[in-house]
Amino acid sequence: MLEALDESSSLRAASTWLDAFPWLPAIGRSYDEAWNSPIELAGEEVAERLAGVIAELASERLPHWTIGQILPSLPPDVELSTLDLPTRAANSMARHGIFTTGELANEFLESLMGWRGIGAGTINAIISRLVRVSTSASPPVLSTGVPTAAAPAGLDWPFHERPNDQWLHAVGNDLKLIADWCALIGIEDKALLDRSALASAPDEVRRAAEHVLALRLSDISADARAKSLSVVLNDALLRLEPRALEILKLRLLSGSPMTLEDLGRQFGVTRERVRQIEGKARGALLTAVSQSTGLADVAASVASSTGTIRPLADLLEAYPALADTVPSADQPAWRVLDQLDDAYEIVDGWRVSPSMAAAEAATLALITESADTYGVARISDLNVVSVAGTTDAESTSKQWLTRCGYVVDGDFVLLRTRSVGDYGAAVLSIAGSPMSVSSILERFAFERSAGSLKNAMSQDERFERVDRELWGLKEWGLGAYGGIRSVIREHLARNGGQAPLDELVEGITGRYSVSASSVIAYANAAPFETVDGTVRTMRASRTAEKPPERTRRLFRRTDGWAYRITVSQDHLRGSGFVAPTAMASLLGLGAGASIQLDSRLGPQVIAWTGIQPSFGSIRRFLLDADIEANTDAFLTISDELVFDFEEAGSKTGDPTHDLLTLIGAPEDAQDAWHHVTLAANQDLSTPFVSVVDVFRGRGDDDIADLLIALRNELDPGAPIAESPTSAPDVSYIMDLL
Repeated sequence: MLEALDESSSLRAASTWLDAFPWLPAIGRSYDEAWNSPIELAGEEVAERLAGVIAELASERLPHWTIGQILPSLPPDVELSTLDLPTRAANSMARHGIFTTGELANEFLESLMGWRGIGAGTINAIISRLVRVSTSASPPVLSTGVPTAAAPAGLDWPFHERPNDQWLHAVGNDLKLIADWCALIGIEDKALLDRSALASAPDEVRRAAEHVLALRLSDISADARAKSLSVVLNDALLRLEPRALEILKLRLLSGSPMTLEDLGRQFGVTRERVRQIEGKARGALLTAVSQSTGLADVAASVASSTGTIRPLADLLEAYPALADTVPSADQPAWRVLDQLDDAYEIVDGWRVSPSMAAAEAATLALITESADTYGVARISDLNVVSVAGTTDAESTSKQWLTRCGYVVDGDFVLLRTRSVGDYGAAVLSIAGSPMSVSSILERFAFERSAGSLKNAMSQDERFERVDRELWGLKEWGLGAYGGIRSVIREHLARNGGQAPLDELVEGITGRYSVSASSVIAYANAAPFETVDGTVRTMRASRTAEKPPERTRRLFRRTDGWAYRITVSQDHLRGSGFVAPTAMASLLGLGAGASIQLDSRLGPQVIAWTGIQPSFGSIRRFLLDADIEANTDAFLTISDELVFDFEEAGSKTGDPTHDLLTLIGAPEDAQDAWHHVTLAANQDLSTPFVSVVDVFRGRGDDDIADLLIALRNELDPGAPIAESPTSAPDVSYIMDLL
């Protein structure tokens, strides 16, 4: 009874292969006669051949078992260096710090299969050699104390016992009555219960057929039925020695298996002894299941149930008894069977074959094979999940795909969603028509910004902007939308270089989602002009006419110019922004052109490719200086055309300090009036009132007000008079557009 190692030579001589490997009958039935033969009677050639068979069976059917469970009689203290293992195997063992059979016994077979340099042939060679060690004359053989194929009395599993067959007699009488009627009227080729054959039968015969067709298991008394699955499994477990059963419960059938060391301390034996008991008990239980015809049929049916992936709920609907608890294991019957068979596993509510990793790999292969160029596959085309009964195949497939980490969009699964570009392409592929950025983002399963998606699509050749707000896939051939200016240029090219404004507006607004006012504005801006209602390409390049000294927030310095801005969130995000037209004048920049200025952080673009000139992104300068939103700063351009960025000082409430801060002059400047006239690009001799008018006229009222407040300090002889507040001129308004 699983008590001690049997050191008797006579018992060793009588031990069989089945004693050493009690799991063999469950998976090696074609060798039943050989397994029951004594090990010591086998010649060297036969023993070597059987060891190879055992190695192959273990590799194919027991990958989730440890070496110790597969070889419960393996002695723990054999040095691996003495076993003449293949060179690759010996090297791998050494790399993993395994030098004895006891250390190797704790390794799962599937772990060995994953080692570098260990192939299937090497695995079989290792197991075969260890089988010979387990069955040699010197190692002891355990006396199992559990039912095995060598103990037929212990395998009398009462699955087919029928203590009461009265219901069978009733069914037999009904069937005989039906058969007699069919014989009487000469119907031989139809089924006894065929409705057409019974259509004209007497009431008694029809009632007999109804009895047979309506028969349910609940109509049969409990003592007349075979035992349920959970009861049969429970009986099998209870036939194990109590300690072996407890070890199986704490190791094999537990959600949190105890370690061999902890079990050894609990039962007062060594960890090797626990391993041997577990292996013997598991093998004996597996043999018991395989030799109980009904139980074996259920186990085989569950293992081979259709498909690689099946929801557990669907399996339980087909086999309700699997949900019943096995009392001695305190686990449902499906879990007990699952732990005994490595042909499949049940994880997270899914029966997968042969493993979860294999099922996930098969799913990926199916999606990859069915997906279009953009990684989109129709779920109904995959047949990824097998279901029966009332389970909805499509919704179950979606649950499985979601469990595997795929994004499901309606009736489709998306293979590639890591980048916003891939995800956007997949959404457009599903939609089949152009979509706006916001509409695409609404289909995303996780949050992404409109800017990141727009940038990704702009730089990806798979996409094409087909309207002002709409994007499509380039393969659709809808034609790219390059903006209103590009559309006007194409229209003029098709019409000999000019077109009536009304016709142009109607044609563009009819095709694209742009307003008539926008088309008119672009038709009157570089590089176009509208003359007498006709739009044409501008005959001469347009240049800025507004002088710098008439431009708000633009100040002259001794070596260049400084333009004051307030940093916004758009600046921080890296967006370009409008530049005053006077900036184009300073740079000699004509409409439709752009220029790159040198700077300490690389080239800085200033372009006039829209209605107004614009600065390129200054985000790198903001990051370099760690600037926050709502901070005042100056963009400077030297007379040598070098661009730079500098943060403005903070205002303190002191009029002189604040005045110098607003114009970007040094805060400790001794001659404030000199810096004021320089900032306004005026001579030092310019009258005070004229300088005030310059700032007031261009919209710098805050500077004008400070000058008036400081008039006694800056120009003691100036007349005391309030300068009227001027309305901003049209050029200033255009600067704000």
